[in-house]
Amino acid sequence: MAPHSVDVIVPVYNQFGVVKRCIDSVIESAPFNRFDIIVVDDASSDLDLRNYLNATAKAGAVTLFRNKSNIGFTGTVNFGMRLHPDRDVLLLNSDTAVHGSWLERLRAAAYSDPKVATVNPLTNASHISGYPFRDSNDGVVLEVNDDVLDDLAAENNAGKYVNVHTTVGFCMFIKRECINSIGLFDVRKFPVGYGEESDFCYRAKKVGWQHLIVGDVFVRHFENQSFGERKNMLMQEMIPKFVALHPEIVYYDDKFKKLDPLRSLRAGLDLARVKRLLAPRTVLEMHVVQNLDEAPVTKEPIVLLDCPQDNLVKLCVQNHNIFPNLERYRLPRDMLRFNAAMRYLGIEKLLCRSASELSIIDSQVVAMPMEAGLEPKLEVATVALS
Repeated sequence: MAPHSVDVIVPVYNQFGVVKRCIDSVIESAPFNRFDIIVVDDASSDLDLRNYLNATAKAGAVTLFRNKSNIGFTGTVNFGMRLHPDRDVLLLNSDTAVHGSWLERLRAAAYSDPKVATVNPLTNASHISGYPFRDSNDGVVLEVNDDVLDDLAAENNAGKYVNVHTTVGFCMFIKRECINSIGLFDVRKFPVGYGEESDFCYRAKKVGWQHLIVGDVFVRHFENQSFGERKNMLMQEMIPKFVALHPEIVYYDDKFKKLDPLRSLRAGLDLARVKRLLAPRTVLEMHVVQNLDEAPVTKEPIVLLDCPQDNLVKLCVQNHNIFPNLERYRLPRDMLRFNAAMRYLGIEKLLCRSASELSIIDSQVVAMPMEAGLEPKLEVATVALS
């Protein structure tokens, strides 16, 4: 039996252009997903937005509800989550944009384990699931559009999830079973709508539920447009309240920062972007360096760096600091993973600049294909580069 529909709940308040971009992206993704779009307008005064929502609802693309008066974000979301008690929900901020089969991939992660309660995708914004950098991505411009980035995530991070202590409400899949278990968002403690989703996650975690971030979905979040300039004020008001409710947040946040469990997901997406830049090359230059932060003089945009004194090998995308997550391979320990990466990239040959450099890396590299058993076998060229 096919999975039931999911309610994609989009709470809105004014900001016509922002809301239209979001809802249009969800509608465009409809052929790839099973959902009903529930738009809850928190008494917007923006006439353009009201007309757009009326027309979209009349066309049957969304189901529209309007609050008689402004009740705040949390109450608006709770209204949406009550509508269909038999359905899972996907909370989607109105300042986001989605692509392709985004929801089906989030749903697959949610049902990968009965204990999973909520799921987040990767995003550009400064959230727990930020990409390409863990913290701030303000002003970061990548070489690919968001739809391509989402495709690359789906390709190289398929089925890869990381267990986390909380997710964030910008794009948050919530299983109905968890809502039935612990209740809705706490509108009394978090009426405006900052911290309510993390409070929900912590309450769920205390009774055995788990939360995931997936590596195979990327959703753009045009951050700060939901709350605008009020964000910092709301955050400052929320933090002491949240710590009082959930003092364990200090431990979990510190552990998350130290371990950085999402690095493997970000590394997978970095590697997928490298593959796209490399194609159709099957050859990589390999350079011996004293440390992996050195940038060799070469015309090639992507090279392989070898640091023999530390037995480390790393891909280097020259003149681009937007690939911060590419793995370093310690040889011979990581030979299998290195070979898997080369195979994914389609690399069949490594070229050395000189016979002396070849002699340095020969013992490290030549044996790799034999031990990994991969085909086609990786070859190290004996011809020096000019």
